[in-house]
Order: sequence, then C-alpha cells, then structure tokens
Amino acid sequence: MRSELKREFLSLRQGEMPVSDYIRKFKRRCYFVPQIGRDAEEKLRHLVDGLRPTLKHEVRIYEPTGYRAAIKKALQAEQDWNEIDEEHNVKPFNIRTIGKPRDPTTTSRVLRDNDLYNPNRSMHFLRLITSQFI
Repeated sequence: MRSELKREFLSLRQGEMPVSDYIRKFKRRCYFVPQIGRDAEEKLRHLVDGLRPTLKHEVRIYEPTGYRAAIKKALQAEQDWNEIDEEHNVKPFNIRTIGKPRDPTTTSRVLRDNDLYNPNRSMHFLRLITSQFI
C-alpha cells in the first residue's frame, strides 16, 4: 500500500487539473514519501516538475525561494493563462456589412476577412465608413 502511494506521488502530474487540485494531491501524497517531503529542495523540485509545461516554465523563470513561493507563483501563472485563454475565445468586434442597404428587402454584401487585405476593397470600405461620419 505504502509503495503504491509512493509510486503515485513520484508519477503525479498536473495534467488538466487546476493548480489548486494538483497541490492538494501533491501535499497528500508527499506525506507518504518522507525523504522528499522533509527535504525542501526536493519537495520544490517535484512540485515544479509536475506542473503543466507553460506553468512550469513561468515558475522556473520566477526562481522561487521556497515551496510556498512556488505555489503562489503557479496559482498566479494559471490565473494569467486563464485570462489569456478567455481573451482569445472572445470574438472580436466584427463589422458585418459594407454601406447601407439600398432598400429594406435587400442587405448589403457581407465583408469577408480577406477584404481587409485587398487594397481596392479595404479603401472602398474605408471611404464608406468615413462618409458616414462626415
């Protein structure tokens, strides 16, 4: 039983779980491997090595001086990455049409992404937009 828990501890990785869950599991399993749990450097090394690569990278750059500092930085880095992910998942403001519809039964042509990179179409679009404000 004890050797199984030791094996679980040594193979523990964050994977998809939140940092808080990983730390909770790490602390519980650390109890069963006293030679690592009592050695501050080994404990810190195992904690950081088990983090996701992006978080591990940020924690190592920070060069934490201790176990608690590493936990704090890992939680902070996870929050930062979550904010970045949320920002990338938000759809940007999208202008859907060029000009005004000529009559209520028709709609104007939808602006395609590649229109912005086409000099003729993007200039036409710019003229239409600026003419509305002048």
